[in-house]
Amino acid sequence: GALLHNVRVRYFKDEIYTGIGAPILISVNPFMNIPSLYNAQKQKFYRDQSAAMASGQNVEVAPHLFSVGASSYTTMLSE
Repeated sequence: GALLHNVRVRYFKDEIYTGIGAPILISVNPFMNIPSLYNAQKQKFYRDQSAAMASGQNVEVAPHLFSVGASSYTTMLSE
């Protein structure tokens, strides 16, 4: 019940991604275009945050497809 409630609340705020533990990401189809969801600035932000986490900094970011991708890529390079 709590997970469904959290997904629903986030959906109505146009936050279609919900993280339930690394690296699991739930995505809900918004049935509309959300212009601020995918842009170069957001991609750079998540890439920079992933690099900061890889260097040992304690960084928290909102769940997003870019955060999973950046984290996966950074991990792949380090292993």
